[in-house]
Amino acid sequence: MANPVLKEGIPDMFIAGNDLTAKNRVKEVAKAWGWEVHDIGHIGQSYLLEALAFLWITYGFINHHWNHAFKLLKQ
Repeated sequence: MANPVLKEGIPDMFIAGNDLTAKNRVKEVAKAWGWEVHDIGHIGQSYLLEALAFLWITYGFINHHWNHAFKLLKQ
């Protein structure tokens, strides 16, 4: 989880929660470890993160490797 630089760049970490203080601390830790952090809102949005995790896991099993990550591309 630390220094998650891949060939294509730095992956993104998505977070959700209702406690702003806790989310800010998580952002600090994740950024210190090298992640780009995106807050997707309140705890009700966490189901989206769970689905994203299942997508990551499924891709890993299908391709027999675990060195992959998500990147939010912006224009």
